[in-house]
Amino acid sequence: MPRATSAGHGQLGGLVMRVGLVIFLAYDGLLKMNEAGAAFIQPFVESSPVLSWLYQILDVTRAGKVIGGTEIAAAALVALRLFSPLAGFVGSILAALIFAITVSFLFTTPALFVNEGALVPVATPLGVSLLKDLVLLGAALWSASESRRAMSVSMD
Repeated sequence: MPRATSAGHGQLGGLVMRVGLVIFLAYDGLLKMNEAGAAFIQPFVESSPVLSWLYQILDVTRAGKVIGGTEIAAAALVALRLFSPLAGFVGSILAALIFAITVSFLFTTPALFVNEGALVPVATPLGVSLLKDLVLLGAALWSASESRRAMSVSMD
């Protein structure tokens, strides 16, 4: 029986990471396309110096659709990496921007952490749910890097 190579494990890990990135972005984007999903993200968006302007021009539901649609577009572009390294690169950069913004919510949204005499502040469930975006940011940056390398190879 042939032994798996570390390169093979890396390729499998990259594939799983990219598929997970696509599924998460698409699912999360779809969740924001209705009133309940848009209302759920309202406290994050209102507190964000990067996104709060959306509520000056759109109502909560429409802003949720714009944000969700952006995530779905990023998912589609990352998925298209299979056929186009450029599409994968653009989608991955868009995903990285999305996750950088959501990570910033950790610092701009009130009451995500409480200090109950613990050595470090304790994250609320919403705070914990945002911490995963650090990993997703890393996945998006890896995907952008891999897509960029593939673009270089295809130009040679």
